[in-house]
Amino acid sequence: MGITDKSLEFSLPFGKEKVMEATQAVVVKMKGFKIKSANEMTGIITMKTGASASSWGENITLSLDEVNDKKTKIAVNSSSKTGILAGGAVSPKNQVNIELLIDNISAYLQGKDIKAKGGSKKSALITLILLFFLGFLGVHRFYLGKVKTGILYFFTFGLFGIGVLIDLIRLIIGNLSDKNGEPVINW
Repeated sequence: MGITDKSLEFSLPFGKEKVMEATQAVVVKMKGFKIKSANEMTGIITMKTGASASSWGENITLSLDEVNDKKTKIAVNSSSKTGILAGGAVSPKNQVNIELLIDNISAYLQGKDIKAKGGSKKSALITLILLFFLGFLGVHRFYLGKVKTGILYFFTFGLFGIGVLIDLIRLIIGNLSDKNGEPVINW
């Protein structure tokens, strides 16, 4: 496993066939995800995600192993398409995608609605524009719901410009979050 890889193992109280069906149904509805191959016999599903401002995309592999007819063990592995290049080692996008995929499979199996994409509901583009033009007044911080640091930025001119520069870098690599701790990664 490389420096940019993320992996997780968990079990669901459903048979392998049901989990395979749920995974395929969920991926089709998720924004930016695409199934490359799905082998029902081996229980291996490979998929890819598209590029975004915080990631050049990733390859995700799910391995389904039926423990019994009412329990399936799932191993998820995600690796950045660019590896350590272009921010692959510092982007939280892989982890966000794994969590979104798992949450959506679980929701689907429970008959609940799924989310099309992960991360903050706040726009990274709007955050960038506010940061670029009004960052020294902390307006981007207020937009993200971070009122206390917004006030701090307002009275210190964006922490004397250093805070604005740090926030810009964090936004570009997908590490800037909203008040709920969700990364601002959706452009």
